Amino acid sequence: MVGVGYLDYYIPRDKVHVKDLSLDNSFKTKEEFLEFCNTILSVEEVSVMVKEEHEVVSELLKKLFYTQLSPDSIDVLICVNETDEINNTNFHYQLKHEFKISNAYVLNISGNYCANLDVVIKLAQDLLLANSHYNNILIIGSFRRDNNKRVFGSYAVLGDGAGILVVNRNPIIQIIHNKVVTNSNLYNMNIKNDDTLLHFKGLSICLKQLLIENCISNDEIDKIIIQNTNPLLVKNALLINKFDNKKIFMNNMKHGHIAFLDFLINLKDLRELYKGITVLSISIGFRGSYVSSLIKIN
Repeated sequence: MVGVGYLDYYIPRDKVHVKDLSLDNSFKTKEEFLEFCNTILSVEEVSVMVKEEHEVVSELLKKLFYTQLSPDSIDVLICVNETDEINNTNFHYQLKHEFKISNAYVLNISGNYCANLDVVIKLAQDLLLANSHYNNILIIGSFRRDNNKRVFGSYAVLGDGAGILVVNRNPIIQIIHNKVVTNSNLYNMNIKNDDTLLHFKGLSICLKQLLIENCISNDEIDKIIIQNTNPLLVKNALLINKFDNKKIFMNNMKHGHIAFLDFLINLKDLRELYKGITVLSISIGFRGSYVSSLIKIN
């Protein structure tokens, strides 16, 4: 059995209020934007990372290696990011050097945007299942935005954060199955365009395939994890598949959207509240990546 054996995250204490953010063309007035934040997103402020990303991830790794694993037990180190969001070139190699993660080779995975982490977890599980010599795959990632780039259309307000996760053979969280669907028509997608129907179609296909392949129904799902974004599209996709939106875990909407880290943050916090439950998670990458996962929290 393989799955998530460890996960942790960092959300900065420093905040910026949504009223102080620069708007894009999605909103005509500041009042319209603030109403959107209040009624749709349920967010008043988002985190701002003052420290360097390397420093933040380093603190998370110190905790991992002090309490759980030794650096030389890591077989693969995967860094999750996007090429247009990298603020510190090769900082994952820097961390490998500083912590003497000597036995691991390094991968850098991008291209699925806010669904990146879900895709990487699937890759890590496949690597463990394919190679019996691998035992621990460490995944690290961080996300940081300038304050004048935090408003992401009528979809989300972006916050900063960092996270780490270990996929191994002693899971506290089991990813039973995940389905990845990509739509290459959105390779050059612009957030200013209204591609709601294309996203709805892609997400619906992804969700239906997961349900069919696992013969799962709403009654067997205890909680649903979505991203900390405008929930209307996902809620409608769930409704047409006869899922109860009351099961959606909404506790962390207040943090805003921390890109691919939403999945890690919501999963960790959900596990601290519930044990022995079955979870459905849904993630969307805005350039056409859709991931739905069936998860068991032990």
